[in-house]
Amino acid sequence: MKNLVKKYERRVAAFEHLEKRQYKLMNFISKLRLTLVIVSLLVFFLLYKKGIYSLSSLTFIAFLIAFFLLGNIHKNLEMKKALIMTIKNLNKKSIDRVSGKWKNFSDTGEDLMIKNHNYAMDLDILGKGSLFQMINCCSSFLGRRKLKAVLCGEVDFSIEEIYERQVAIEEIASNLSFIQRFISEGEKIKDEFKDPSELITWGSFYNKIYLKPIVSIAIKIFPLITIIFLILPLFIPSLSFNIGKILIGFQIILLIVDVKNREVLLREIFKYKEDIYAYGLMIEQFENKRFKSSYLKKFQQDLRGSENKKVNHQIKELSKIISLIQDRKNFLYFPLNILFLMDYRAILGLENWKKSYGKNIQKYVEVVGEIEALCSLALINHDNPNYNFPSFEKNNLMLETKEAHHPLLGESAVSNSFSLNNINSIALITGSNMSGKSTLLRTIGINMVLSYSGTKVAASSFKCSKMKIYTCMRIVDNLEESISSFYAEILRVKSLIEASKDNTPIFFLLDEIFKGTNSTDRHIGAKVLINQLSKKNTLGMVSTHDLELCDLAVENFKIKNYNFREYYVDNSIHFDYKLREGISTTKNALYLLKMAGIEI
Repeated sequence: MKNLVKKYERRVAAFEHLEKRQYKLMNFISKLRLTLVIVSLLVFFLLYKKGIYSLSSLTFIAFLIAFFLLGNIHKNLEMKKALIMTIKNLNKKSIDRVSGKWKNFSDTGEDLMIKNHNYAMDLDILGKGSLFQMINCCSSFLGRRKLKAVLCGEVDFSIEEIYERQVAIEEIASNLSFIQRFISEGEKIKDEFKDPSELITWGSFYNKIYLKPIVSIAIKIFPLITIIFLILPLFIPSLSFNIGKILIGFQIILLIVDVKNREVLLREIFKYKEDIYAYGLMIEQFENKRFKSSYLKKFQQDLRGSENKKVNHQIKELSKIISLIQDRKNFLYFPLNILFLMDYRAILGLENWKKSYGKNIQKYVEVVGEIEALCSLALINHDNPNYNFPSFEKNNLMLETKEAHHPLLGESAVSNSFSLNNINSIALITGSNMSGKSTLLRTIGINMVLSYSGTKVAASSFKCSKMKIYTCMRIVDNLEESISSFYAEILRVKSLIEASKDNTPIFFLLDEIFKGTNSTDRHIGAKVLINQLSKKNTLGMVSTHDLELCDLAVENFKIKNYNFREYYVDNSIHFDYKLREGISTTKNALYLLKMAGIEI
């Protein structure tokens, strides 16, 4: 872990050096522009004073061109500096992630929480202190949702697809520069909550009126005719300016009569300018990268489709048109709009673009979202060199892991080895309070989620079957729907039972089942449920304080007892958090009550 921190610190230092160098270049260009202004004014006035008017005019124009060119160079340097700063900050964020300070990251995924999900809340997949908060580096609306969908099992990958994803994610993980550049370009998206569906709809339909040859030609030719009739009288005195004035008047009328419709058409796409620009840069990074993985190559092929032109070039075309719309705020735009019908030219460009490429927008944003999600998952592999890829059993239900630990607990996590199979399909885990029962359940559950997503897992080895995950651990009441915590627990158990009826392979995690009722009913209910689940196509883990339940292992060979225990040193309680076979023989409730100041 220390080596990883040092690696990121070296990258921070390198980008800080680049940032300073960029800042010096920008200052130099700024001073050069100022010098150019002063020199150009002096030369202009000297030549003008000597009566060399033509040369003074040419000199002024030359200096003006140089001034704008330097301005463009300064703008490019500024953009490069912003990119350098973003990558530098990503490395700082990575230091926080590997140092266990990721709980301060702003995007917790709370807005993506799914009500009554099978396992997301119990396994800390979304929300404060979640897996999503730790690994997410998605900036786009769809990217965040793609990552959520993978982590929440909404995408059901086959075992073959998982193996393909493993290769793809590892290839991305091996190229940190690509990950950080791709993510950095994505951070130009200003609002990760902005749904691109409106943009997708915009691209799906184009206005055929503007694409009619007569309209298209008129928009291009009419301003040219107007300019000719404004310039010709300067060279042919016999010609009147009136024709040019009439044509200008006609163009002004064209701009006035259709102003509302034109505003709607231009405003519709303008609000996505940052998103489109960012998508273009992200696609450029992905499109130009040579990958070995067939999974990633397929995304590149899907992106390109049958189009001959690179996708990032297509999007750059759209960005140029949007830049033209952005110039409408410039004071020079008004006269240029009158003269060249700039608004109509922009609309014509947009409609032509939509006709050629508009239908592909959904594909573009979908692929960007997929790669963002893969980059987020790849950081798990990169930042945890001690993690390993899981393997999968296709035939019989089984789970076997060695030295598995919880990925969200960092260096404080304790590893445990554990297995389930057709013979011993249910683990009944007893142990005193705070001994590690719930953490073990979450450890196995969250590593299973990681295994199905295609990443490495927090274990020296991990092998399992493909199963649906169901949990019943954190149960809360719902006052709005008048549901008590006990009834909420019953509803969770009901969903598990219903899912098991059609022989679907299921892995379940039950923590202190039926704790919301009296001990007698709890014991009877838990006993019936565990026996019922043992007869289904399921594997599972059940934690309990009810030691009488352990007798089930005698009655039912599929159930096996495990336990955690504590020990005392100088009247102080300690836990080793190591799983053992057998029934718990220790208790600590009274000790903990005394620690809380309650007299026993």
